[in-house]
Amino acid sequence: MKNQKIILAGCGGFVGYSLCDRLLKRGDTVVGIDNLTESYGTEVKMRRITKLLNFKNFTFVRDDITNPEIINKIPIGNWDIFINFATENFYYMEKEKIEYTLYIKASVVGNSVAMGIAKKLSVKKYIYGSAKSVYGKTKKDIYTEKNIVLNPLSPVGSASLAGEKVVEYLSTFYDIPAISLRFFSVYGPELNPHTIVYGALQSIYYDRPVILYGDKGTVRDYLYIEEALNYITNCFNKRFKYQAINIASGKGYTLERVINAIAKEMGKKNVKMVRSKDKDYSALTSDYIKGDISKAQKMLKYTSSIELEEGIKKTVSWYLDNQIYKYPHR
Repeated sequence: MKNQKIILAGCGGFVGYSLCDRLLKRGDTVVGIDNLTESYGTEVKMRRITKLLNFKNFTFVRDDITNPEIINKIPIGNWDIFINFATENFYYMEKEKIEYTLYIKASVVGNSVAMGIAKKLSVKKYIYGSAKSVYGKTKKDIYTEKNIVLNPLSPVGSASLAGEKVVEYLSTFYDIPAISLRFFSVYGPELNPHTIVYGALQSIYYDRPVILYGDKGTVRDYLYIEEALNYITNCFNKRFKYQAINIASGKGYTLERVINAIAKEMGKKNVKMVRSKDKDYSALTSDYIKGDISKAQKMLKYTSSIELEEGIKKTVSWYLDNQIYKYPHR
């Protein structure tokens, strides 16, 4: 169903912006909310939001989703969906001292306020953007939503899990159908700086060694952005009780394969991969991460089909075509 009215918190982020762009192009009305924090540069978020402001069916609200008064800035109307992708992100290059309160505030207080607003506005559905980090280190090779002990070891993981619990409870309390989407390693055009794929793009383009904060054989479940958006939009017209669902490709790729794919598309050879001497984040996650997508396939009626090399080709093409995004940062 198109021509829906949607509130989206975190519209300046990678997935949030990409989703807004798709929804606006298909004719939906969107109110985007973002506080434009400095987590990876206000400039990047503002560049995205400036593009969204070219759409007449987009309204931007600059505020924090933890502020209950934000409801007064949302136009009166019959809103269909409230999407909360407003989270505090953790990047390897930043924050030697983690301010854990920021993560809890964004995920717990943020979802509490957002769902309260959704109730007051009689929103028909609530979608929360969680993360694969809720799994942490487990004894399972494949992360599945059932029969697994969640053991988050990072600020994002523990806060996201707490956020899921808030959404699950308030979904019942407010009688609002809700879903938590556990995003795995989403990449593609407009991806955020200070992520491993973007860092590899930068380093390879400038003929510098790719700095690793773990082993090059580390396996992750990489999902191309367009497929992530397909999963999300397929949630819109599904009605079911609270669920947590993996948003993943269901395939595992080594970091070395990702880097080599980027190098091939850029026509670079003999790319060096150097493990950082002073930073190692392997303790915050498993060496092997792959998501079970059987639940997503069944409930959202979608299956990922874009292979890593195809997605990387599209990502490199975007990177090379957008000179403004290329700046040394590592």
